[in-house]
Amino acid sequence: MTQDAKRRRMFFATAVVLAVMSGNPGGAQALERGQCASPQELSAELQVEGEGNFFSFIAAMNRTAFSAERNESINRAQFVAANTDRSRFYVLLGNAPLGSEATEFCVSHVGRDLEINDYRQDRPPEVTRYTFNDDEALQQCETIRENLGNVLCNNRDRVLEISDEQDGLRLALQGIFLSESGQDSGLFTMIADPENDQSFTTLTSASRGATTVLESGTSFSLAPSIIAQLEQMQD
Repeated sequence: MTQDAKRRRMFFATAVVLAVMSGNPGGAQALERGQCASPQELSAELQVEGEGNFFSFIAAMNRTAFSAERNESINRAQFVAANTDRSRFYVLLGNAPLGSEATEFCVSHVGRDLEINDYRQDRPPEVTRYTFNDDEALQQCETIRENLGNVLCNNRDRVLEISDEQDGLRLALQGIFLSESGQDSGLFTMIADPENDQSFTTLTSASRGATTVLESGTSFSLAPSIIAQLEQMQD
C-alpha cells in the first residue's frame, strides 16, 4: 500500500464516525466556537445547518496538544469541514488521535470563505488573495509583542516563503476566522508538508499581516474528494 493510500485509508477510518447521521437535534442553526458534542450529535447539527448547502470534510490531521494531566504531548484528531460553497467552515478537534474512535469533538475555530490550494505541487500557490506590506506587518508585530511577550511574528508573505524554502511547508488552506459575535477576527492559514510525516502548521494573521503560529501537528491530508477536484482542475 502506497503512503498516499495509507493516508486516505486513515482519513476514512476516522471520518466515518463523523458521517452525517439522520435525526434532528432540535433545529440548530450554526455551531459555535467551544461547542462540544459526540460525533453523531455534531454531524446531525451540521446536517440541519446545511439545508442544501451541505457540509463535507476538507482535511484531516493529528494536532499536537499538551496534556497537563499526563504531562506530555499527545495527538488529537482534527478536521476541517466546510459547506458546499465554502462560505462557512469549522475546525473540529477530537479527544483521540486519527484512526482511533473519538467520543467527543469540539469546535475550536469558526470561519468564512475557505480557499484550498494544492500544497502537493512544488510551485507558487494558486490562491493569492492576501498580501501585506512588510513595514506595516512588522510594526503590527511589535504591538503584538508588547501585549503577548516575545512571540515569533512576521509578515505572512515572508512566513509562507520561509516555511516553504526551509521546511517544505506549503499553503494548503486559508480563510477568515470569525469571533464569537460573528465578526472577522483574523486570517486563517494552514500550511502543510506533503512529505516529512505530513507535518502542518496553522497560522493566524492580524489585519495588517502580522502572523504568528497558532498550532501544529502531523498527518495532514486533504479529503480524497478534494484531491479529485484539484486534479480535475489541472487536466
